[in-house]
Parts: sequence; C-alpha cells; structure tokens
Amino acid sequence: MYRPPRFLFVQVNKRCNLRCGHCDFWMRKDDDRPNYVLWPRQREILQEFSELSPSGAVVICGGEPMLDLEDYFAITRESRRLGLKSLSVVNGTRIRSEYVVRSWVANEEPRRSFRMPVILG
Repeated sequence: MYRPPRFLFVQVNKRCNLRCGHCDFWMRKDDDRPNYVLWPRQREILQEFSELSPSGAVVICGGEPMLDLEDYFAITRESRRLGLKSLSVVNGTRIRSEYVVRSWVANEEPRRSFRMPVILG
C-alpha cells in the first residue's frame, strides 16, 4: 500500500545570526546560494508535493530561515494556497520586526503558534 510522504523539508539558507555552541550554521557563508533551486521550480515542487500528499506539511528549515523573509513568506503563502501546513523552527530574532508583523496581517495568516526557544549550551 502506497503511503504519501507527510513532510517536505525546504532549506531556505545555510546561515544564522546567532552563535549557538551546538550549531555551526553561523560559521557558514552560504556561498553555494547560486546553486539553490529557483522559485519557479520550488513552486512546482510544492505543487507536486500537494498532489502526492494533500494533507502534508512543508517544514521550512535553515540555518535561520527568517533571515530571508521574502523566500520564507513566499513558501508559506504558496503552501497555504495549496492547502498544506507550514512549519518551521526559528530563533525568534526577526519576529519583532515590523515587516514580519505587517506580512502576517497582509497575508491574513489565520493561525500562529509560538514556542519559546530552548538554548542548549
């Protein structure tokens, strides 16, 4: 019996604005960014995933995915349009940004859940 994938992991970047002892993303330069999958193809992949798994979830990863807000919100908007859930773990440093709040309001983000980060080390 075929079981569709439940999750699609999308890595937005490979860098971070914090210097946590348990992680090395802050040391990376993200210099292979030119090789990343471009937005038109990312959109096709999201569409293909929604056809395979209509009740699936897109997990937005990074480094710190909210360092690239345009990419982050493009993925969440498209996921929502396709009926998919969007999940991500962020460090919270960009959530205070007026841009983020305006984007959530402008995009009529209906559900938000926040969990406080736990810093290890």
